[in-house]
Amino acid sequence: MIRGVYTFLLYLSLPLVLVRLLWRSLKAPDYRSRWPERLGVFKPPSGWGGLWIHAVSVGEVELARRLVTELKGRAPDLGLFVTATTTTGDFSEGTGL
Repeated sequence: MIRGVYTFLLYLSLPLVLVRLLWRSLKAPDYRSRWPERLGVFKPPSGWGGLWIHAVSVGEVELARRLVTELKGRAPDLGLFVTATTTTGDFSEGTGL
């Protein structure tokens, strides 16, 4: 029941979220390039059976970078897919992704 209410409110707020993203992208055009990621929509590589890590802020990107480094050291064959809602955190630098 609670999940249904939450989901309904989430869908109800989606137009406001999209307007906010559009407004923000007018000042920073790069902001527009990753809208699907921001909404949790992505297409994993075919045949992929790994771990999805999603970071929301620059701080989370920094933590995810450390997590990925540790995971790659312990399980080098583990498939990793990283998405983020922030355009200011460049995840690929130093991770080998």
